[in-house]
Amino acid sequence: MSDAYQPIERKFKLTRCVFDAISYNNRLRILTKSDLIVRDLDVLSKFKGVEIGLTVNSFDERLRRKLEPGAVSMERRLNALRTVKDEGFRTFGFVSPVIPYLTDVEAVLDELRGLVDYVVVEVLNPCVKDFVEWLKDIYPESWNVLRDWEKFESFIRDLKNSVISVYYHPQQL
Repeated sequence: MSDAYQPIERKFKLTRCVFDAISYNNRLRILTKSDLIVRDLDVLSKFKGVEIGLTVNSFDERLRRKLEPGAVSMERRLNALRTVKDEGFRTFGFVSPVIPYLTDVEAVLDELRGLVDYVVVEVLNPCVKDFVEWLKDIYPESWNVLRDWEKFESFIRDLKNSVISVYYHPQQL
């Protein structure tokens, strides 16, 4: 699936029309990078069960604009999660992409504290050759981890331990 809340959705409202057209007995899990989801909370509240997640990461704005052109800022995404949570929906944070030395997962988890019911963490797939080659020129430290299996395994192990440490204290999230 694709993100239903692309920038053009603001004008055409096709996603809202789809929600209005399907049975409210359906359960929905929606993942987006857009705060536009807040516009549709009234219709989403009619469904049997809805989980809403936003993709979050710790990139600075310059890097975020390169990696996620057209997507709204992290601040707007966190504000949207806050609104969604305050409206009583089940929420999740999709921490993605996790890139060695560029994504501060612990900082993201701190930002999500109190805003989400759970998190999903996705590490950048090192097989995405074009992107990995781009990293080689711009962020060689990240590229080195993604290209060296032992370094990558160590990175994943450290990431897993970091994320698990949050789950040993679930009241913090």
